[in-house]
Amino acid sequence: MKDEQFSNLELGLSYMGSDDYEQAIHYLTLAIDEGLDEEDEIEARRKRSLAYGQSGRVAEAIVDADWYIERGETDRFKWRGHLRERAKDYSGALADYSRVIETEPEPFFENYLKRGQMYFYTGQFKEAIQDFTTALSLESRSTIGEAIYVWRGKAYVDNGQYQAGLDDFQHAIDIVGFEPHDAYWYCFHRGLAKEVLGDKEEALKDFRRATIPDNHPQADRVKKLIADR
Repeated sequence: MKDEQFSNLELGLSYMGSDDYEQAIHYLTLAIDEGLDEEDEIEARRKRSLAYGQSGRVAEAIVDADWYIERGETDRFKWRGHLRERAKDYSGALADYSRVIETEPEPFFENYLKRGQMYFYTGQFKEAIQDFTTALSLESRSTIGEAIYVWRGKAYVDNGQYQAGLDDFQHAIDIVGFEPHDAYWYCFHRGLAKEVLGDKEEALKDFRRATIPDNHPQADRVKKLIADR
């Protein structure tokens, strides 16, 4: 039941503060529907977009993000990029992360990592490699560096630079001092590199450990290779 001492906007913001996203969406929607001045509506839609996103309602979160970005809230490109990535709109996310990089006061490794991942997902491997290289130059922490080396290694392999890919996978292992338990997420690409470079038995071992991406052009062949052996 609504407390008459507070407006719908105030209640919506209060529920956001306590992470009650469904109630926040309810009251923020009431506030928007009853009419707000533009400043308050921007605030309501920003918070409702966050609440939608936290509730898994990504398409609705994007609608609100589109609305307030069109009205000049350019600091929210990163949030919309994150939403578009979750919706598998990688080209849209790429555009948003590019706007973030264009407008950031100082380069930040995460923005280049995220854009590099979108380049990777859209098959632009040369551009992905460039962004991952920039991210590595900006971030020296080992736990982050390991992941960036893996991403760049995968991009190298899909770009046909197999030895460079293997070198990056080894860099990632060297950083942590052992083969990570979650190495299955790059074993497929490492296996492709080993196979091309002639180490077919080690390649097969990697393929058997790997999570094979169904949309990769080599996926069906590798699955058959595993089944036949």
